[in-house]
Amino acid sequence: MREFDRVRTLYEKYLEWDPTNSAAWIKYAELETQLEDFSRTRGIFELGIAQQQLSMPELLWKAYIDFEVEEGEREKARSLYERLVAASGHVKVWISYALFEAEPINIPRSQREELDEEEEEIPQVEGDADNARRVFERAYKDLKSRGSKEDVSGKQHFLFHMILTSSYNSVLHYWKY
Repeated sequence: MREFDRVRTLYEKYLEWDPTNSAAWIKYAELETQLEDFSRTRGIFELGIAQQQLSMPELLWKAYIDFEVEEGEREKARSLYERLVAASGHVKVWISYALFEAEPINIPRSQREELDEEEEEIPQVEGDADNARRVFERAYKDLKSRGSKEDVSGKQHFLFHMILTSSYNSVLHYWKY
């Protein structure tokens, strides 16, 4: 364990020197994930996203959300998406949020630990197409109310239209291909 303390110290010193480096925040959080210190992982991600300047903030936010999804923490991931759409309101964030709501994720780690170790696949919790539709509706209203000057591609515009007028499964099929 002593070697990990040295690595932690190196990351801390580096991030004191350059707190704008999103990749360093991600690598540091990944180290803590490998050590299964999940509260420390969350703390590192929180410190990272709180930085005023980041080289690529979208990568850090995505890594944090992906971590929570992998941990099976839908509510925590949802909360992160809510914070991110409030901060950026970017059309791609809205789309990612809605797709997250629709897709299945792993059951929470606490429930996985109770399963037989022989089980090959991690059971999943289904997504909710109604939640996804509500996110898309909110996105549409938000982007429209702001008179969004963002470049909404034809694919994204078509996706919003499909969500509001058709079945969610056909939208997922379209988006993934």
